[in-house]
Amino acid sequence: MGNASSVTDGTTEVDPESHASVWMSRLMSTPIAIHDEASWAKAWAHLLPACNVICLRTIKEKQPYNLAAMVHLSLVKLEDALKAHDRIAAEPDDILHIVRLLTRILPVTLEDADDEFNRGFMAQGVLPRVAFRVVEDNKDADHPRKVQPAVSGSLSEHPYALDDHDGAPKGDVAESVIPSSGNGDAVDVKEQASSREQTSPVHPSTSSAEGVCEPSSPSCVTLSVDRVDAPSPRLMRVLIDLLFVPGFTLQAQPAAPSTHFELPNVSAELVWGFGDMAQIDAHRVELLRLLIACSAVGLFRASEQFAHEFNPLLKVAVDDTLAETLLCSLLHTITEPLPSASGTFSFMSWGTAVDAREELVLASLHALLIILDYRRLEADDDPVNPLLGSLSQMRLPSNLSRVYSALTSLLGNAVSAATAYLSRSVQEFDCYQEVFILLWKLIDICPAFREFVVTRADSSALLQPLLYIMSRSKHDMTQIGIVHTCAMLMLKLSSNREFALAFNASCGSCPVVLGAPGNLSMFNGSYADLLVIVSCEIMFGSMRIESLNHMLLTTITNVTPYVRDLTWASSSALVDLFEHFSKPDVLWSSRSVPQYLLLLIEAFNNVLQYQYSGNPRLVYAMTRKSSSFLNLCIDGDESREGANRADAGPPTVEQLSPESEPRSDAQAEAPATEASAAVETDDVTSQPSSPVRRETAASISDDHPAVTNDGTIPRRRSSNVLAEMSPASRKAWVQSWLAKFPLLPIRRTLEFLLPRMNSLYESGAYQNEAQVMAFFKDLTLVGVLPLPHPITVRQYSPSRYTSVWFSSLLWGVIFLRHQRTHLFDPSSIRLFVISNARDS
Repeated sequence: MGNASSVTDGTTEVDPESHASVWMSRLMSTPIAIHDEASWAKAWAHLLPACNVICLRTIKEKQPYNLAAMVHLSLVKLEDALKAHDRIAAEPDDILHIVRLLTRILPVTLEDADDEFNRGFMAQGVLPRVAFRVVEDNKDADHPRKVQPAVSGSLSEHPYALDDHDGAPKGDVAESVIPSSGNGDAVDVKEQASSREQTSPVHPSTSSAEGVCEPSSPSCVTLSVDRVDAPSPRLMRVLIDLLFVPGFTLQAQPAAPSTHFELPNVSAELVWGFGDMAQIDAHRVELLRLLIACSAVGLFRASEQFAHEFNPLLKVAVDDTLAETLLCSLLHTITEPLPSASGTFSFMSWGTAVDAREELVLASLHALLIILDYRRLEADDDPVNPLLGSLSQMRLPSNLSRVYSALTSLLGNAVSAATAYLSRSVQEFDCYQEVFILLWKLIDICPAFREFVVTRADSSALLQPLLYIMSRSKHDMTQIGIVHTCAMLMLKLSSNREFALAFNASCGSCPVVLGAPGNLSMFNGSYADLLVIVSCEIMFGSMRIESLNHMLLTTITNVTPYVRDLTWASSSALVDLFEHFSKPDVLWSSRSVPQYLLLLIEAFNNVLQYQYSGNPRLVYAMTRKSSSFLNLCIDGDESREGANRADAGPPTVEQLSPESEPRSDAQAEAPATEASAAVETDDVTSQPSSPVRRETAASISDDHPAVTNDGTIPRRRSSNVLAEMSPASRKAWVQSWLAKFPLLPIRRTLEFLLPRMNSLYESGAYQNEAQVMAFFKDLTLVGVLPLPHPITVRQYSPSRYTSVWFSSLLWGVIFLRHQRTHLFDPSSIRLFVISNARDS
């Protein structure tokens, strides 16, 4: 190999990559005996640099025995190391080398969880059957060992065909080289076998293909080991044990944690502490990355199969004796304050320690979410995860407050970075998507935590960053996932009266992005005002997602019975939104728009019936746009005429702003997370569901529309539903919706106020806003409005579709976070669609 060496100062240095390529070529072409310790000892040093997805996939297809040997021997090395913790602490690089190798191998093996490699070897420990010809060792150690070629097609076609009688794998036999004893005699492979391996009885190969080494030949030996202990459970047990090794992933003398989060069976001396050395944090990150790789089987399944996917590796993890300790350690890591959140320029004194700690927090968030997302399906189809049951018992206010404060602090970092006096003086830690998903899961898993959030916690600490992140993400289609998550969180919490009342709190000078992207403003008003303004901008913006509109309007409807004082900006935005949806060309363009209008009418009725005296600006804005309300109330013929005009064809995009995209079961375009700079063209999509009880049923579409990197979406034109109906059906459908709209309170209010408003203007007695507002406050609607209607609270209704959507979103975030390390091959992922902007 002419380019394998270079001359420096008269000496010849061999390029290590050249050796790596040689060994990788050998592994792809020729099986190496699992007990050929000399060959594997040389191979270990060169495997990692050359182990890419293509090479590993080729080994799995052509020489699965070699891949099985790599996994088994890696586990043997880790198991041996665990027997002597001092060795791990003294030589961590050897352990990390194997961990990184397994991290690269596991995603390739999981790409097809139903193939024979996973079912035969990973799950049962059945090794592929091969036979080896014994040749003399080459005395020249520097000369490459001569390797006889493998029989063509021997292992790539049926490497795991099982004999019906004894269950042993059978197939064509391949040839390779193992060292002889030096005198030409065949080496006894059984004598080289390590005593730590448990073997099953030998099942000699029955192949007698021409040119293949016969098992009866004196120069040929067969493997003495047909099976090993199943690698899948061994891998997860070793991995969890390595996460709690003093001097490697724990301090030599770890301090007892301040809390166990009420988790049972926690080994206090093993819980990760705060302020550990950066090297220990780095070791934890490497092991957590391997845990993520082991859990990624769902990435390679279609979304309709994901709900029924079973991951045996995660089953071992959640059932392990150290599972509660791991859960406690991950929670400790996430809930400890970060140095970068301490104040302006604080990260500069910590140097790279901040980045190392943030990397550990991010890896801990991913690992914790994966563990909490696992649901084991038992015979009765009841999802069981013992860690969910343990975490649901957390009730102490101190623990609940610690978790909530830590998560809202991570979210508040976005606000701190946006409002810093000097640009970039506060380091922003982008983990918001993961934190929002964790909040959702904790609220869903732990009833006491939800009760704490809605009744006792500082709601402003959550609402301020939540609404700010929504506002700055609303224009970016790659950030639609985080907008959906925020909307679902608000919907879930707004059904509680105490949390709805918290929207009346003043947000002070809260940052918000209004209008064009990057147009940061400081908003003064209540969180209810901010909710209305941000929601209206999203619905009038470029996303135009039906289920997102539905969630935002439902949240507004849940909050309005308790809103005391809306500002001019929010009042005008709400009335403008009603005016838009009430236009006949928009109202009858989609099956969803009448539902939007129904929610808006209910929101106005809530204010008129329960909060009239505190909202004169909203009432005044309604009188200014009274024609929109009265046309819908009185002149139903005009609405029906607009419905008839729809026969001319579907409305244009300009007419529908925001555009309605009708789909069955309120399907929506997919959330996508921002791709890292390493892969500028990768974006992830999947389908959220509509989570409103008594409304549209939650569902997920099998279709996965792609979202490109430039923020555009392959647009599907809205079909006018009336154009698809017969005249009789059209009239009946329109009349049925008009009958559903509860317009009586609005009509009576306007009929009472409009004559008085006209007299007010004619008299000229009121010259400024304060006088007009005083006029409305002095009026009473007692005797004008009908009896107050019961307050309707719409709650989130859980479904398996929503669970699958959150799982898809989680794995989409994890996939994009790990693109820099190339942990997963985008071409093999089936859970969601990855589009390339250049292909659009």
